[in-house]
Amino acid sequence: MGRPLRLGIELRAGRGFHRTACFLLAAGLAACADPGEQATVVHVGSTTSLYDSGLLDTLVSRFEAENPDLEVRVIAVGTGQALELGRRGDVDLVLVHAPEAERAFLAAGHGRSRVTFMQNDFAVAGPADDPARVRERAGEALAVADSDPAAAAFAAIAAAGAPFLSRGDDSGTHKRERKIWEAAGVEPAGSWYGETGQGMGNTLVMASERRAYVLTDRATLTVLGDAVELELIATGGRSLENLYSVMITAAGANQDGATRFWRWVLGEEARSVIAGFGVDRFGTPLFEPLDYEIPDADSYGSGSIGALNPFQRAWQLLVSGDAYLWDVVLRSLAISGSALLLAVLVGLPIGIGLAFSPLRSRLPVVALVNTGLAFPPVVVGLVVYLLLSRQGPLAPLELLYTPGAVILAQVVLAGPYIVAVTLAALESVPPDVRMQARGLGASRSQALLLHLRESRASLVAAVAAGFGAVISEVGAVMIVGGNLLGETRVMTSAIVLETRRGNFGVAVALGIVLLGIALLVNLLLTLLHVRRIRAPAAT
Repeated sequence: MGRPLRLGIELRAGRGFHRTACFLLAAGLAACADPGEQATVVHVGSTTSLYDSGLLDTLVSRFEAENPDLEVRVIAVGTGQALELGRRGDVDLVLVHAPEAERAFLAAGHGRSRVTFMQNDFAVAGPADDPARVRERAGEALAVADSDPAAAAFAAIAAAGAPFLSRGDDSGTHKRERKIWEAAGVEPAGSWYGETGQGMGNTLVMASERRAYVLTDRATLTVLGDAVELELIATGGRSLENLYSVMITAAGANQDGATRFWRWVLGEEARSVIAGFGVDRFGTPLFEPLDYEIPDADSYGSGSIGALNPFQRAWQLLVSGDAYLWDVVLRSLAISGSALLLAVLVGLPIGIGLAFSPLRSRLPVVALVNTGLAFPPVVVGLVVYLLLSRQGPLAPLELLYTPGAVILAQVVLAGPYIVAVTLAALESVPPDVRMQARGLGASRSQALLLHLRESRASLVAAVAAGFGAVISEVGAVMIVGGNLLGETRVMTSAIVLETRRGNFGVAVALGIVLLGIALLVNLLLTLLHVRRIRAPAAT
């Protein structure tokens, strides 16, 4: 009974190794992709605001209906990440909203045929009661010629030390936010300022839960509606204009398909869709098409990809003691270590109690524990989120998007592993061990300690299995922790973020550390397993 369960735990404990190895395998498969597919698929790197609002889905479905020989696949990321994907040739066309970065992209020869084709606006959003009186300061600035209401709003937030959440992902919104802080004469830092490293929709949900201010595009906030408790606090002014551009990447594999999609986006049908998008649902359009001239789409850039070797960069980061890298690693170990300690304190006694309970009475609990072994981490994250959210029963604890929330989710994930392996370990010890000890005059507690001593190798394996279950998990961590810089950003969530940013060196370095930890856990499990096999033979 114990051995099959133990085998499953050993495999699960090393899933960080398997997951990271899958990333490498995926890269290899991508390199071997069918060249015939490249001619029929257009890869588009798009800012998340176009995707979250639903506009891009509408445009793509219309285009594919008129062009059945082409399929458009959208990678929704921040503008910085989209441009990096374009530079590397991973996408054929980009839809972005950071004019300075776009011009630099063109100047380097990475793109062609840039057209600014539509706009909406940014806005500062925040709690309805506006504790920092941002609305008042922004309104005063808006009434003065050449004043910047956004900069006035940011200055008021900083002066009050009011919570502010930044996307922190090098997106177009993040780039604009940095310019506004610069205009306000503020270097944002301190406990009041946080970075999520996530898209606009997720950042707005987190800002709502934390009653924080945030810079957002109006469309995404409008689409979320009552899902977030945020209001428009500051609007208007040139610094809050939000211009969207489309351009073809020079290194993209499907130049013909990209050009066809580019022409369609700039055509009259797409213009009509953009002008009317959102009117039926919100009573007003979410975007406004601009007047533009369509340039020649056949003038290619002359730049090269010039990508640095991410493995060389990873090695540099590891040996140089990069502060960001090791902060994430140490924070991961601290959070997962705390979760493991709590899971052991709860799981070991439960496993011991089940092992010495009558078979019939423990069956329902064992069934519940076995169900926990297969519980999807994202579902665990969702349940913990609902418990801790502002509408949940544990809202007064104010744990959501804190290390405590991550620890709680990881305890729920690790607990069943520790209980199951403890139960299997104790059941594998012959029952006559305790009987002989009692016959020799040992007390019940002494007999129990002897039983535990005989299964100590498997109990250590239970702890290692629990650690492996939490250190390599990402779904629940992202949901309840939010990937906040300096608070809840751990190795797995940082790998996701840095990959999206195009910082592959950082992602690889973190992956190497995670692989090393997973390897050590599996090595420990293997050594303990071999020791258990050899111990009876030696006697």
